[in-house]
Formats: sequence, structure tokens, C-alpha cells
Amino acid sequence: MLNKKHIVISFIIITAILLIGAAIFKLTTRDSAPTKLTGVAPTSANLNNSSENNNLWQPLVNQGQKLEFQYPTKLTAKYISLVEWPPIVTSQEGQQLDCPETPAESSLPERVARRQVDDRIYCIESSSEGAAGSVYTKYSYSGVWNEKIIKFNFALRYPQCNNYGEPQQTECGNERESFDLDGVIDRMFISLKDLSSTK
Repeated sequence: MLNKKHIVISFIIITAILLIGAAIFKLTTRDSAPTKLTGVAPTSANLNNSSENNNLWQPLVNQGQKLEFQYPTKLTAKYISLVEWPPIVTSQEGQQLDCPETPAESSLPERVARRQVDDRIYCIESSSEGAAGSVYTKYSYSGVWNEKIIKFNFALRYPQCNNYGEPQQTECGNERESFDLDGVIDRMFISLKDLSSTK
């Protein structure tokens, strides 16, 4: 029969185990929670600023819109590829985004989502279609800049990862999950310059 001393010791050990387990669970869920669940992408300041990555970024002048912005000449991705690139930029007067979001349960290939990156809000329209083992997605990212609505329009190709054998299938899937398109577009957006105001 257990005496009082054994019961107290057992209680202390069980409590300690539960507290340690709770602390480990909290740390792992905090560190591994995917950003996209919050709808907020990593900040542009935290993008990979290695010299190799920065060398991919070049200035582009849009004479029609009198705008200049930096864009990456290629993506740091193995499986995701550029189709319509660099982005076509359009602008119109306005200070408010009209962004009627698509319901989360919708299965339509056309989707509209409102997303925050740092302190900037974007309205993201996307339209996808499949062809020859790939999905082609057209994007339009809209944001407010200098009392204008600026849109970046482009298209990317995503391969069907299931068509690969291992380990490429897993690599492809992991790349799709971790690819930070919002961060890339945000970096282009904050690099915008109004050429009409320069002399």
C-alpha cells in the first residue's frame, strides 16, 4: 500500500511531466505554424538578402504608366516556373481596394483573396487551368500606392507534383508549400518609383 510520501512524490513527478510536455508542445507549434494560416506573409525585410538573390533583381521601367520597379529575373524555385513575366503593371486613381473575396469552400478555378503583408493590404485575383501535367495560374495583385491602385499581372506554371517519383515528388510538394509569392510581389511593390515626379 502506498503511503503519503509516495503519493506526494508521484503527484510531483506527474505534474512535472505534464508541464514539460505542455512547454514542448507550445514551442513546437509556435515555431512550426505555417504563415499562410494567418493570412500574413513573412515581411519583405526578412526575404533572403544574399548577394546571389539580390543579383536576380533588376529595375524595369514602365513608360506607359511612368513607373519603375525592381523585379526578379528568375525565381529561386526548382519546380515553379515563370510564364508571363516580368509582370505587366497598370495603375488607376483610387485609395480603396474593392476586393469581394471568394468563399473558402469554393471550388471555382477563379479566386479572389484579401491578404496582408506587413502593413500593406493586397487583393489577389487568380485563375488556374491545367494542361499537360501542369497548372497554369494567372495572378493580379492589387494594392494602394501614392493614391493609386497598382496592379501586378503575371502568370506562373506549377507542375503536378504527383507525376514525379521520389524524392522529386516530396521536393516539389515542399517547394509549393514554402514558396512565398506574397513576399516576392510585396518586394516589387515597395520598390515602386513614380517617374512622372522626377525631372
